[in-house]
Amino acid sequence: MRLRTYLALLHPLPSAATALAVMGFALLFRTRQGSVDVSRRLARLAAMMAVQQGAISLHNDWSDRQLDAVTKPWRAIPRGLVPAGAAHGAAWALATLSVLVAWPIGGRLVVLDLLGVGAGFLYNARLKRTRWSWLPFAIAFPLLPLFGATALGVWPRHWWSLFVIGAPAVLAIHLADTIPDLQGDAGSGVQGLAHRLGARCARGVCLGSLVGAALLAGGFGLAVGAGQALVGGVAGISLALLAALRPGVQRGAVTAGAAAVGLGWVAALARRR
Repeated sequence: MRLRTYLALLHPLPSAATALAVMGFALLFRTRQGSVDVSRRLARLAAMMAVQQGAISLHNDWSDRQLDAVTKPWRAIPRGLVPAGAAHGAAWALATLSVLVAWPIGGRLVVLDLLGVGAGFLYNARLKRTRWSWLPFAIAFPLLPLFGATALGVWPRHWWSLFVIGAPAVLAIHLADTIPDLQGDAGSGVQGLAHRLGARCARGVCLGSLVGAALLAGGFGLAVGAGQALVGGVAGISLALLAALRPGVQRGAVTAGAAAVGLGWVAALARRR
């Protein structure tokens, strides 16, 4: 039981999911480099992501220590198993280590890593309980394909489109993830975007954002003949419709729809680089 409490500091499931997504994106951008070089770069990328996500997770628990003392007293810091100062120091040490791991690949990956860690730390410490709670996600999630591409020495020609399409998709995921917790957060002082919008308005913005991202991806895909983006856009709109008709599956449907839109667009970018 104590080991599980220690492991929870690293948020293993979301951290692993993020790292696996980056590795998957890297494989989409894989070039004709020698297999040894590719293997080494992928191994270094995996190590960077593991350390980076560990840093953000530890910093999250340190930032939430006072709230967790009331709402989640079983977690490692409020329970006294890990001193708050040690968790804070370890978070910054891991953040530094992630930069050192990325350094041999090149300065571009170092900059992307710093942006990712910075977005995570900013969310944890400042924006998590404000109307801007979605903003760090809108910055960080579109970086994930760029982590994978840059690690293999590739830079997509239309990289900026990841943020144009990614921002509404990430906003949809963020709202879908927050809406079910609105009542539980009522007494905790959390005032994120969904809390300020209210459940009904937040739901409308959530679904509208997903449809908007899907239309952008699908429209671009249709215009340039990128079938992957078009398929992703159609899947996103279909899942948005499912979420509208069946609110009980909204969180899963919106997340899957945004993932389909993002994956389709990244696949199109990788094919057209």
